[in-house]
Amino acid sequence: MEDPDQGNLSRALGSVVGIASLRAEGGVGPQLISHTFGLLKARDDEHQTDEDKWLSSDEGAEWIMRTVDEVLDGVSAEELEQDQQQQAKVKL
Repeated sequence: MEDPDQGNLSRALGSVVGIASLRAEGGVGPQLISHTFGLLKARDDEHQTDEDKWLSSDEGAEWIMRTVDEVLDGVSAEELEQDQQQQAKVKL
């Protein structure tokens, strides 16, 4: 029986959201590892979509980590640039 509160969020996608959030937060290694193993265990679920099967593979889990890191790098670089612009205005 499906959980009506789950909506259309699959187990794999729920783990992806958890992984992305924890990776972005940083400093929460044990929780990140737990969600990553949860994602990898999702590969055993029946009735997965092809996308969920790929996301719950080793390759998919690595892709998630790399993609989140790339987004964080982009955001961090943008924040650094904004901080530098603010500091330049203050000095003027």
